[in-house]
Amino acid sequence: MTISDNGCGIPDEDKPRLFEPYFSTKKSGTGLGLAIVSTIISDHNGYIRVRDNEPRGTRFHRRTPGHWRNQERVISQRLARGSMHSILIIDDEQSIRDSLTGILQDEGFNPMTAANGEEALGRMRDERPDLILLDIWMPGMDGLETLTRIRDFYPEQLVIMMSGHGTIETAVRATKLGAHDFIEKPLSLEKLLLSIQNALKLNRLVEEKPRTEGPDCQRV
Repeated sequence: MTISDNGCGIPDEDKPRLFEPYFSTKKSGTGLGLAIVSTIISDHNGYIRVRDNEPRGTRFHRRTPGHWRNQERVISQRLARGSMHSILIIDDEQSIRDSLTGILQDEGFNPMTAANGEEALGRMRDERPDLILLDIWMPGMDGLETLTRIRDFYPEQLVIMMSGHGTIETAVRATKLGAHDFIEKPLSLEKLLLSIQNALKLNRLVEEKPRTEGPDCQRV
């Protein structure tokens, strides 16, 4: 469901905080309205996002699991054309896996899921994803250990870390272990999609980089 207006719009710097409790640019009000809406939709394994409305105004787009079933035919067609990037979501929370699955499907990706590191490594033996979204705090094998194992077996694998209790030290450690990016929970849809796009774009540039030296080239 999409709701749009033709008002003055929402500044880009306010969009990442739009659904935060008590955030408001108005002089009156509690700043809880959109936060409550977002929580209710999330509790039903859905999501809500905000975009600019052309030529002016704002557009809110809400999706719940009932809408995702309608995407199956489109997804199958895109997969047949080989036009979808696969993304493996590794998170022990079912609600997060379901929400991210819907978001990524809507954005044209082919999501896969795993509830823990062991399950993820097993899935990767059968199918290598283009990118991984990996939660840090999981029972058993945590995200950092999972990242280490993934990089041991697949050194070029793109991995974006997610955490609701992250620290600078944790982010630095994840980066040193080979993570492409580190995103804090609750996830900002805009930041998440931007990080995914940047990672895939960088990987594509690396793959397309022409070789300037071959084995027979001589340095002068």
